[in-house]
Amino acid sequence: MWQGGVLRLGCWRPHCAFCRAAARACRRRNRRSTSGSRNFEQAKQRLDRSHTLLPHNGQIDADLGALESARGNSAAAIANFREAVHLDAHNVRALYQLALEVERQGGPDSEAQFQQLIQQILEARPKNLPALLELSRIAAKRGDVATLHSAVDLIAAQSADWPPAARQQLSAFQNAAAAAPGTAALQSIFLRNVLMQVPSFRQSLAVIRAQPGEEVHVRLKQSRVDNVGVVAATVSQFVIEEIKSPQRLPHP
Repeated sequence: MWQGGVLRLGCWRPHCAFCRAAARACRRRNRRSTSGSRNFEQAKQRLDRSHTLLPHNGQIDADLGALESARGNSAAAIANFREAVHLDAHNVRALYQLALEVERQGGPDSEAQFQQLIQQILEARPKNLPALLELSRIAAKRGDVATLHSAVDLIAAQSADWPPAARQQLSAFQNAAAAAPGTAALQSIFLRNVLMQVPSFRQSLAVIRAQPGEEVHVRLKQSRVDNVGVVAATVSQFVIEEIKSPQRLPHP
């Protein structure tokens, strides 16, 4: 097993190709972890500086929330996302990230909060299909049958141009919502997975959630910050993905 960056095996053989490959993989992982942590700290410092200069810029709070979420700091992420939404109630990306973080953290009323936040998104984007699917999923989990049926109808109304596989999954979803609402949450996930192959669905998802590889740029306008000029704080998604998905070791 791995312990403190050193490979612990019942039999360590320096001439074994797998042992050498495993040791190299461990060193690479440690270098990436150190580099990734340093990149996170640098991004945090820049965003904190931006926040100091423009304390009422909700997008900076949203970016701080995304950074803390990637680091696994749910409480800090939720606080940042809440501030972002407080400053800009129409920031649907911040609303969606807040909803996901609240659900991830859990708690006695997390599902009710999640549903309320998704409904806020739909007030701004009433036809957003990913948000409607999220609403149907959480309504099914909570036993809110009226909201579930309403969301399913709104989803079905957008299905005319879907490929056959998606329409087939929609039918299964509708049947579950009608006959066994408790199972509709799982069917909504199946439908979402099929719809991820549909370009229009991915475009709708991009409205409420930043996509992998997308960079977040926070710019401070010179007119608002005397003698500072334009400051850019960049948090690259590939850095987040690198730390969340370290390279796995080869199997012998």
